[in-house]
Amino acid sequence: SHVALIDPHNEYGSAFGDLSERVDPTTMDLPHWLLNFEESVELFVGPAAEVSAIEVNIVKEALLHARTAMAQSRKDKHRVTVDTPTPYTLGEFVNHINIGRHRVLGDERDPYHRILNRVETMMNDRRFDFMLKKDEEVRDTLVEMLSQYLRIPTYRKPLSIFDLSGVPSDVVDVVVSVLCRIIFDAALWNPHRNEMPILVVCEEAHRYVPRGRDTAFQPTKRALSRIAKEGRKYGVGLALITQRPSELDESVMSQCNTMISLRLGNDRDQEFVKRALPDSAKSLVDSLPTLRTGEAIAVGEGVSVPVRLMFDRVPDNQRPNSSDVGFAEAWSKDNGNRAVLENTVRFWRAQNRKIED
Repeated sequence: SHVALIDPHNEYGSAFGDLSERVDPTTMDLPHWLLNFEESVELFVGPAAEVSAIEVNIVKEALLHARTAMAQSRKDKHRVTVDTPTPYTLGEFVNHINIGRHRVLGDERDPYHRILNRVETMMNDRRFDFMLKKDEEVRDTLVEMLSQYLRIPTYRKPLSIFDLSGVPSDVVDVVVSVLCRIIFDAALWNPHRNEMPILVVCEEAHRYVPRGRDTAFQPTKRALSRIAKEGRKYGVGLALITQRPSELDESVMSQCNTMISLRLGNDRDQEFVKRALPDSAKSLVDSLPTLRTGEAIAVGEGVSVPVRLMFDRVPDNQRPNSSDVGFAEAWSKDNGNRAVLENTVRFWRAQNRKIED
């Protein structure tokens, strides 16, 4: 199989062990040149709602110039657009903005300064090393990247887990957008897509495909919506995991063929699930607040009839790292000491839970 799991809280690495390829900011290669125009604006300027048309045009011109400068031939240069996933250097991108800055005077330079300052700040921030590559490190790694992320070949690891817990919060939406988009585009342009279907599993789905137009980074929502609506014909499946089904976009939810619902206590969530169920299964909604741990209601193509079921208990060493902390048990004994805090501060400053002495 070829499964890509988006894991925002580092919960699933321990569950699958050697069957998974774990990708986090220390092993992730998601270079800046892979971003399309809209994602580049989000990265280099900021949220679309706060960006002026002048800044958008500055990035557009610099991006097109930088991509074209790396093209090998005149024919390649003609084919390049602001969205073409071809390598380019940040040095060329910044130089073009500097040239434009010197062509204007006074306050007209402010948009150029804001972009240049943001790029410089991110380049000096080690958290962005997985995305912002130095000029000498820029090379075409798209084939190797797709091989790792889509597990083609699998090398006995059919699952890729994208651990986003260490990704800076201001670019996590861009990262999810890029991942989902390249997975879909790889299937779209793959002439042998029928031989290697891909499943994208999105945890905390309500963060990326929420209801409403102004509640999320729109490219991420569009990427997942496109998989939901068109993915099946190109061999890309989508599984959405959420604790807030009522906050999911209804048009995306309606594309899901199978629904598995565990215990829900919120009236809005229950009503949302009820609307998604066939008439023959709506009586099962009444049992949602009383389901036991591990018990669920399943409807759709995955089961022959709507059914109330109990999942087998997964062995403790194969369970996701998502269990609640036992307050009563922990507080019944004094486990705290200064060494714990010293290690906490070390990991905190290094932004890494596995640093070596």
